[in-house]
Amino acid sequence: KYPNTTERTFDVAYQLIKKNADKDLIIANIYRSIDFNLIKFWGEALAEIKLDKKYGIVYSALPYYVYERLGKPENAKETAVDLFGQITKGSEFGFMALEVEKNTLSVSFRSRGKFDTSVIAIELGGGGHPAASGAKVENLPFDRAVEKVLEVARKYARLNKKV
Repeated sequence: KYPNTTERTFDVAYQLIKKNADKDLIIANIYRSIDFNLIKFWGEALAEIKLDKKYGIVYSALPYYVYERLGKPENAKETAVDLFGQITKGSEFGFMALEVEKNTLSVSFRSRGKFDTSVIAIELGGGGHPAASGAKVENLPFDRAVEKVLEVARKYARLNKKV
């Protein structure tokens, strides 16, 4: 499902199956063994999702107390943005912002196509590549940190779309 998947990826999968790799076990371990608290986290993230139609940004942001209440599930932010960041009609890109500790917002960006999310991440002190990137905004309260991310994201969306 990712743009950098090549024929080599499929060839490796073919070779593994040819050598009797248990594809059903692999699928079960990767896609069918999700921690319950992570699923609950996804529910919280999806309940807070917003679509900024003017700028083509789909996003969700959750404060620390939600993350803590759910046991701080591993890969919560990255897996949540994968649910909506690249598939939402009417958006160019998406992000999941999660306050991982008080006054520290961690953000993961995902592009739907040609939009380079890394420019946003770099301006916020992070990095990555065009399709997937991330950053941290530190020493700001949750609401202000989210607003800062939105300001930078809208700036680049405006430049991209000439809004």
